[in-house]
Order: sequence, then structure tokens, then C-alpha cells
Amino acid sequence: CLKSRVCLPNSFVVRKGEMGTEMYFISRGELNVVNEDDKVVFTLKDGGFFGEIALLYDTKRTASIVARTYCDMFILTKDDFKKVMKKFPSQSKGIKEIAKERFQKIVDDEKKKDTEKKEASKSDSPPPSNENSKGEPGKNDDDDEEMTTKTPQEPEKK
Repeated sequence: CLKSRVCLPNSFVVRKGEMGTEMYFISRGELNVVNEDDKVVFTLKDGGFFGEIALLYDTKRTASIVARTYCDMFILTKDDFKKVMKKFPSQSKGIKEIAKERFQKIVDDEKKKDTEKKEASKSDSPPPSNENSKGEPGKNDDDDEEMTTKTPQEPEKK
């Protein structure tokens, strides 16, 4: 049911966006969860696990995982994962809760990033100009016709 796997330091175990077909259990070692900028957002250690979100929600990987140290792990395939979830309901409940929390954090972080991007794009926009399209200050494009003041003319003498 479980397959063993050894990973070298700095090697990618999974990459964000890949289809997930396995779940990983860490026997020994440390792995980093990294974002799109390759910044570490969390470190997984002995006894930890990852990959459950892709299996539970039938979705792509939500994060990239990179081995920080030499790692010994056990891999559970999607089919075996389903069998284990049925056979051990109390453990599956715990895994589902952790997956739900992790997935919600990802959703919240994405919303936060979107909000920050919108705020940044608003602040990058130049303020409204007090010039018309010809670059003339103090005039708008509707004022293109010159206003002339007419002086009353004297009536013509006949």
C-alpha cells in the first residue's frame, strides 16, 4: 500500500499546478512549502503530511514542496488513499479537517493577494489631469471654441 521514497536536499517533490495523484507522509526530514516567488511559507517535519488537498478535492497541487534536508517519506496513491479513508473513518476525519484548514488558508491568501494587487493598481494610476487633450492647462476639451466677447457696435449711419 505505502511506497517509500528518499529525497535529496533542494529537490522538488511536487510543483504547484501539477495534478495530484499521491499523498506523502514524512518519516524523517524537513520539507519547505514555497510560494511562486520561491519564498518559504511553511516547513513540514517528521510526522507531517502533504498532498491530501489534491486527492480530497480532486484538484491540482496548491503548493510546491521542496526538500530542505534528506527526507524519507511514504507515498499513498489516490486509489489506496480512498480505501484508507473508508477503512479508518476517525483518522480520515482528522485529515479532512487539516485539508479544509489548509485549503481555506490558500483561498484567503489568494483573496488577500488580489485585494493588494487592486489597491496597488489604483495607487499606480495617475491622478485626473486638469489639462485637455492638447495639454492646455485649465481647459477641458469642451472649451476648444474660443469665447470672444462682443462689444456692442454702433448703428450704421445712413
